[in-house]
Amino acid sequence: MQNVDNNDLSDEEKTWMNALQAAADEAGVQVPNKFLLASFAIVAKGDVSKALKRMAKWCRLQDEYKLEEIKPEECDAWVKKTYGKVLLSTGCTRDGVRSCLGFKWSEFDPALITSDQEFRFWLLGAVKSFYAATPTISAVRRGVACTSVLSNISLSNVSLSYEKRMSALYQDCFPCRIKKFVVVDPPLFMHALVGIARLVVKAKLIKRIVFTSSDKLHEHFDAAMLPPELGGTRTEDFFAERDRGYALYLQSVAEMARA
Repeated sequence: MQNVDNNDLSDEEKTWMNALQAAADEAGVQVPNKFLLASFAIVAKGDVSKALKRMAKWCRLQDEYKLEEIKPEECDAWVKKTYGKVLLSTGCTRDGVRSCLGFKWSEFDPALITSDQEFRFWLLGAVKSFYAATPTISAVRRGVACTSVLSNISLSNVSLSYEKRMSALYQDCFPCRIKKFVVVDPPLFMHALVGIARLVVKAKLIKRIVFTSSDKLHEHFDAAMLPPELGGTRTEDFFAERDRGYALYLQSVAEMARA
């Protein structure tokens, strides 16, 4: 069954959204926009208290790192230059979940983030990827998948302090449901890394990790959804695809603002 992307809300979701708006007004929490208001309500499945806490955390994160003050062109230039080989274009999983990030860990060196400004660039790049993966209300409902390729990874590619800072984005903060972490070709020490991750990542996210190998990725993705280096036929540029998704998100924001 083909997924249809739209911003139609059910009557129940509209009730959730209105209740969250009222709670935000009472608590003095700034509502980013109507699209994100609906997203927070849907991700929390109508639990206003959870949605409000998540939205407040998102607002604090944006304020702390002043993400809206970053020039997008400077951010993109730094990310492409520093970590262009890290990011892979992966499409939807076989069960229709849109990919947020394809990540080649052996190309990632956390030591290249040498300043708070560079971390802000990297954080904003991740935020844009989340926006691009959840550009419509339909996509918000379905959730997202993250794919990590661990072939040839070493301990120099891993940083607990980096993971702790980045986890502030995807743990009960940005309004999306991470349905699946697909981990490809995990090394023998991966179990130790998962043990480390338990220190900063919630148990419910750990349970969503799926271990697989390159030759079994077809169980999770069609060939057309994977780049050639992962045995697929997908030739989309990561940044071009992300920008298209982000543009669709902005269209959704504008559409719901007019509603």
